[in-house]
Amino acid sequence: MRRALAAVAVRIATLVGSLALLCFVLLHTVADPTRPARIADAVLSSTVGKSALTSALADAVHTAAPAVPEETAEQIAAAAIGDPRLGAAVRAAASGADELELGPVLHDAAAGIDPQLAAAVPTEGLAVPVPGRAAITFLAPIREPLTTGWQWGLGIALTAVAVALVVAPRRSPVLRRVGTWCVVSAAVGVVVFVLLPYGLTAAHLGDWGGTAAVVLTAAGDGVAGPLTVLLVGGIVLLVASVGLRTVESSAAREPRRDDRVQPAAAARRIDTFG
Repeated sequence: MRRALAAVAVRIATLVGSLALLCFVLLHTVADPTRPARIADAVLSSTVGKSALTSALADAVHTAAPAVPEETAEQIAAAAIGDPRLGAAVRAAASGADELELGPVLHDAAAGIDPQLAAAVPTEGLAVPVPGRAAITFLAPIREPLTTGWQWGLGIALTAVAVALVVAPRRSPVLRRVGTWCVVSAAVGVVVFVLLPYGLTAAHLGDWGGTAAVVLTAAGDGVAGPLTVLLVGGIVLLVASVGLRTVESSAAREPRRDDRVQPAAAARRIDTFG
């Protein structure tokens, strides 16, 4: 009975803990309003990010001014990359805008290359769409529920683990299961924020694929520390479970003091009648 109760408590702990971890990761990645600025800086400082923006800017120039040759549009886009206003526009888009309004930036870049191009490139109507905004827009209003979810989930999971340790006839299996969950959960975070970005870059999915890898890597900065703590904690619990299992096995094999007392031999009956 105690073993069954402990198993149920551990299952509740791992399930609720998984939901709490998911809420925590979402809260500190795509739903974090302070992180887009850092992500924007990472994109602007990366080669693939600059390449993706250059391509998007060239397309915007060619669309708004069809008379401008494609090579010239690429030159204008390359010149606009170094404009500080571009960084400000990217940060604004990362914080909520669906498009980069870059008409003045591209107009001035064209004028810097050739004054005659300034008349061909308008200051308005030049916008670059920003991919990936749907998820951030969807998750932004639920920041408070995410915060409540991971805090309450953590409390319930820890309580369930404590109950399992109290009622379990042997505590080593509880530590082993909780430690395994910690290691596996941390490994999932490594896959999403380390291996997946590497795969996106290695797969040559185009400029936006490489940019997505930069975004994932930068977004993972907010959860790298907690995931590392979770991984180390899981390893410690697994090692502790092995040591505790050895102690429990030794205690189970040790005979009781009463068992070592041999029963007294029955007195021999003497037949006095020959």
